[in-house]
Amino acid sequence: MQRCFLKITGYQREEVIGKDLLSIQADKQVQKEIKDLRTAIKTGRPARKILKSYRKDGSLFWCSLSKSPIFSKNNKAEYYIGVQEDVTDLIKTRNELEKSRKLLKSITDQTNAAIWVRDTKGRHLFANKEFKKLFNLEGQDVVGRSTTELFGEEIARLFSSNDQMVLSSGNPQIIEEQVQTANGLRDFKTNLFPLTNIAGYEHAVGGVATDITDQKEKEKELRLHSHLLNEISEAVIATDSEGNIIYWNSAAEDIYGWPSEETIGQNIYSLAPPDKLSDQEKRMLNSIGKGERWSGELEISRKGGTTFPAYITSSPFFDNQGQLQGAIGITIDITERKKLDDALRASLKEKETLLSEVHHRVKNNMAIITSMMQLQAYHESDANVAEKLLNSANRVKTMALIHEQLYDTESFSHLEFSSNLKKLVPTLVESFNYRELKLNTRFNCDVITLNINQAIPCALIVNEIITSILKHALIKKEQGEITISLSEANNQVTLCITDNGVELPQNIFEEGADKNLGLSIIRNLTLQLEGDYSYKPEAKGFHFSLTFDKADVKGAGSNLVLV
Repeated sequence: MQRCFLKITGYQREEVIGKDLLSIQADKQVQKEIKDLRTAIKTGRPARKILKSYRKDGSLFWCSLSKSPIFSKNNKAEYYIGVQEDVTDLIKTRNELEKSRKLLKSITDQTNAAIWVRDTKGRHLFANKEFKKLFNLEGQDVVGRSTTELFGEEIARLFSSNDQMVLSSGNPQIIEEQVQTANGLRDFKTNLFPLTNIAGYEHAVGGVATDITDQKEKEKELRLHSHLLNEISEAVIATDSEGNIIYWNSAAEDIYGWPSEETIGQNIYSLAPPDKLSDQEKRMLNSIGKGERWSGELEISRKGGTTFPAYITSSPFFDNQGQLQGAIGITIDITERKKLDDALRASLKEKETLLSEVHHRVKNNMAIITSMMQLQAYHESDANVAEKLLNSANRVKTMALIHEQLYDTESFSHLEFSSNLKKLVPTLVESFNYRELKLNTRFNCDVITLNINQAIPCALIVNEIITSILKHALIKKEQGEITISLSEANNQVTLCITDNGVELPQNIFEEGADKNLGLSIIRNLTLQLEGDYSYKPEAKGFHFSLTFDKADVKGAGSNLVLV
């Protein structure tokens, strides 16, 4: 019994002499190893086993136990020589290596990257789960098989060329390559590296390949979008949620004066310091910070300090969880548009002044014509002729009133017609100078705006009706009443005039009364309005009605057909 054995186990010599060492040391759970050793002893065969053992003090250790028989002259095993070695450190190292191996396998099998190791002949020394899945080799043993056997000559030559490049340089290489896989032709970013510092793998190459097909498609799409954004004339600027610039297109370089190299990564406030911002610019940036959309006109500063008018639209963008990620702003330089607007406004103002002057002069000229006709009527000895001159003067005055109202309202094509009626009727009443007549005029008028080309004929019709009423229905009355109604429904205008006077002559509105100038005017102006009129006597007075569709009639306002 060697001292080394006693030192390892902690027993004294007298404690083990004559005893079964297996029953003293061995863990009772290691029954199979003990049985194998005892069987070997009985059969006279040498045996070696690693056993989980205990020292005298109960501490655990691992031992390598070898037993060799000593045979007698008749070839019978009479004795055994046993060699016991403490291999606890070796077992611990082996266990740690096994844990590391399992950990490495778990990691490599869980990753989405294909991982492999090949030797100089293209034989695979290692391949993870993703590698097998990628090439439809699941369930197969890849280790020991060459690239030619697995993928064919063409792909094998590509792989071999890349491996040789890495081995020759002695340095890792990152390459992008297209490889035919179980899912078709795919793009990969592959990291190849030599394993020269690992014993047993001095001439092997390791590889980690990541499928970047989807990434390259997105990059291609982004390049297309970037190209399109660089082709447009509007400045496009994107910032993150902190206001740092992450995109600056070519138009932004031209409009603002800063190249993208000077702006990407800079905070937007570095280009527009808060103390130099206008109140509207501050409101815009405040809206962007809150994740709100904003649009409006601003005076913007360029790199050199000059300013220009711009129309800016800023819209926030969010991630899938609704968190604000930043904002995209579009800037349009509206300098030329502003100049054009100013020119158009100046031109419009000039035309408005000219048209206003035209209306003013038309009104004045009509006033002169009216005065001349009235003067002629006063000097006319023939009463019939004088009456016709005064009637015509009222018609001219009616048209002049339209132009006066247009001039006063600074409109050149439309007027509020109920206001015109409220001025026209008193003017007509005053022209007849019925001092003894107490006339009550009632207006039930909606606010209706008419095109000048409908307002003039409508006003002339009112002139003829009111004139007829004053001449024929109320001439012998001391107290009279005229009611004028104006309404609109479904774009149709209705004008009604009633009085409380005597009944008008029976034939005044008959179709055959062609010699009546007033009736001819009413009839032809109604045709011009594409409307209808009606007349009916009532118990006290009469009722006249005119209806026509409201329209924006183009052309000259005085283009009246009266024959």
